[in-house]
Amino acid sequence: MCKAQGLDLRLQMSNTQFVIRALIFSLAGSILVFLGVGQLLTDEWTVSTTKRMNASPAAIADAVQDLRRWDEWSAMRFTLGSPTRRTYEGEPGAPGQVEIWSGPLGRATVTLDAVTESGVEYRILFGTGSGEEAGTFKAGGKFTGSIRWEPAESAVDVTWTERGEMSSTIQRWSSWFGALQLKVQTVQRSSLHGLSDVLSGEAK
Repeated sequence: MCKAQGLDLRLQMSNTQFVIRALIFSLAGSILVFLGVGQLLTDEWTVSTTKRMNASPAAIADAVQDLRRWDEWSAMRFTLGSPTRRTYEGEPGAPGQVEIWSGPLGRATVTLDAVTESGVEYRILFGTGSGEEAGTFKAGGKFTGSIRWEPAESAVDVTWTERGEMSSTIQRWSSWFGALQLKVQTVQRSSLHGLSDVLSGEAK
């Protein structure tokens, strides 16, 4: 009787070990597939949205060429823990303006690299860490984009285009599923509606 019980116990332990090993190998295989395929996915994307506005090019330029005015209409926000601070550098309306978001979870900057009569070009850099001490800030990604306006009949077409570079495998998978692009397009649409509303209010 004892021998039979001992044999059953060994069989149970053997079956348990087999199941555990199978789970470990399955998990390891999934991780390898995730990492391997992630490296093959595209590391860039482009999203563009256009809205026609009943406003003058000059009014649009005033609102877009000054980073400090983006808070009036832009839905672009960086949540970096509490408190998230926002500061500005550079001359309003000129290239080289920088909007700096910083918080316990990281840091993000929006820089206007070019400012013309018909548009602006910008770049966004973001990452984790405070960045206040050497070696604490790790780059997380880079977006570049432009906001341009062009007269169309009795209105103006405003086009917001953004391109992203993904440095991590998770970001590449997010891009492949379209989640990141959908979020960017939602921000673009909301921002352009906000800009149109602000300009309509100024025209009254």
